[in-house]
Amino acid sequence: MTDPGVVDRLLKIVAEVAGPGRTPADLGPHTPLRDGGVWLDSVGLLELIVASEAEFSVTFDPTSDFGDTALATVGSLGALIDRRLREQA
Repeated sequence: MTDPGVVDRLLKIVAEVAGPGRTPADLGPHTPLRDGGVWLDSVGLLELIVASEAEFSVTFDPTSDFGDTALATVGSLGALIDRRLREQA
């Protein structure tokens, strides 16, 4: 189970990156990061990844961490961050 604190912090980052015009009122772990959610394009996703690395002091492996599922929803990215935090502890 993903740490709820990780998800809460990530939700703030997602809302900041997406901006008020693309942030749905029901933003939560289930919200897609791309189509049908916050509508992030490749630049927005990159900004989210960099901001997440800075916020959580984690380093992602671009060759293995970012398949379709890791960037599917806020919750799936939160799970990846949580896993990285546990690996670095």
